[in-house]
Amino acid sequence: MSVSEAALIDAGIRIGLLDPDQIAPLRLTAKRERLRLLEVVTRAGRFPETALYQALAQVRGIPFLQPDELNPDPEAVKLLPKKLMLSRGMLPVMLRDGSRILALSDPDDRISRERVERSTGRAYETGIADPEALKTAIRLNRDTDKSGRSAELSADAGDPVQLLDDIMKEVYLRRASDVHFEPGEDGMRIRMRVDGQMQTYPRILGPADEEALMNRVKVLSGLDIAEQRMAQDGAMTYAVINWDVPETDIRVATIPTRWG
Repeated sequence: MSVSEAALIDAGIRIGLLDPDQIAPLRLTAKRERLRLLEVVTRAGRFPETALYQALAQVRGIPFLQPDELNPDPEAVKLLPKKLMLSRGMLPVMLRDGSRILALSDPDDRISRERVERSTGRAYETGIADPEALKTAIRLNRDTDKSGRSAELSADAGDPVQLLDDIMKEVYLRRASDVHFEPGEDGMRIRMRVDGQMQTYPRILGPADEEALMNRVKVLSGLDIAEQRMAQDGAMTYAVINWDVPETDIRVATIPTRWG
């Protein structure tokens, strides 16, 4: 369950992130280009979609949880089916100070709140999190296989062309100068350098997506996809698919690591 586009856009307007006079022409653009309105709005304003969730949290006066704050409440998640948490976009979280927050993609989801409080016998403060960050936190917490990676992250690869394009859209929207693809025991994390600070992409990739994405990047940048043990350097020019934004010249460098 996700919050409505209207609620996110209204929150963006209320904090000054969006100009209300631009919404009507952006709706026409979205219809003409057959894109989601939120995609067109964030492209026009050049900010990530997660900024609208932060705006909604600010307007509602409730916490916004960053990806590294989505640490599941261990007692609560044992009592809740994973499929329920994924479908509802909710996760009981325990912060470092011991306080408990129910992270939701839609803060008006009373059904999820009632289910969690009935199952755990505890009251939770409401918080908002990016939907993709929530999904990643839920999947990493449950169904780990023998290698320690989430079983759900080990599913068949998606479309590497679309996957790279989604990442590059986020790079453009955040105005990132660097992108780090970091293989790890629990999957590949993606981080972006924005104004000197590293920001985490909300999704973590499983082995199949990881391999497909790296092969895609290597092909575009003229690197040897068969070479796994030596560092390589290359370059590519990338243009986001179906977006009228300038091409970007990118230097690509790879090094072998423990996990890939």
